[in-house]
Amino acid sequence: MTPDIDEGLHLRLDDTEVDLDHLSPKFSYTYALSENAVTYGALRRGFRVPTSGQLFRSGETEDSAEGLEPEIVNSLEFGVRGDANSKWAYEAAVYYLQGKDEIVRVVNQDTGSSRNENTGETKHYGLELGSTYQFSSTLRASFAYSYSKHKFVDREGFDGNELQLAPHDVANIQVAYEPDLLQGGQLVAEWAHQGEYFLDDENTETYAGHRLYNLRANYYVGLQFELYAKLFNVTDVKWAETVNEFGNFTPGRPRTAQFGMKYTF
Repeated sequence: MTPDIDEGLHLRLDDTEVDLDHLSPKFSYTYALSENAVTYGALRRGFRVPTSGQLFRSGETEDSAEGLEPEIVNSLEFGVRGDANSKWAYEAAVYYLQGKDEIVRVVNQDTGSSRNENTGETKHYGLELGSTYQFSSTLRASFAYSYSKHKFVDREGFDGNELQLAPHDVANIQVAYEPDLLQGGQLVAEWAHQGEYFLDDENTETYAGHRLYNLRANYYVGLQFELYAKLFNVTDVKWAETVNEFGNFTPGRPRTAQFGMKYTF
């Protein structure tokens, strides 16, 4: 038996067992507006049980096993996708999610220990856009964009605030060139954008987001041998992969070149 230690920053949970279950119905439809366009929608109820780490993690995390409930999400989505012509394909969707009992990490400012708790209720809504255009047999461009808001609805002291670490928007643009001389390979230029997000539930600190430019290319020698090259963060901007409310962050990669070869058996 593992002893139950409930003081200090070396906490241990006594042996225990947790049983969780939930019903998740889904209703959806797809309707052809024409030969080249389809609309779709879905109403679903989903859930996610707490992870073993959220329930039983030892160390600086207090006992979260007792009373921690599954996260419940009711969602509604509508969208349309299709081909405007032989060159242009598109997709657009809007969604609304209502989350209940979402699990968040709460820090005890006096002891430094933390605890996982169900927040009450949150709401999430946004739109997603995507498009591809084939300029010619060798030149193609693609675009993806999403905009979203994630807010507390029923959490004492935070009603109306946005959830932390949730970017307001994310975008990606790629242009691919596939000349015959690359024998099936391509040259790709990419622009990747991650928008601003809050670092704390109080919404007092933010990370401004970042924009990166990347290049990559590959070349096939026969059917099995491939040469490739990548250049990440072409402009060598300073950015962060992760940031938190305490000022800790993981630096993003600086300008990085990579070369390699791959053989498929």
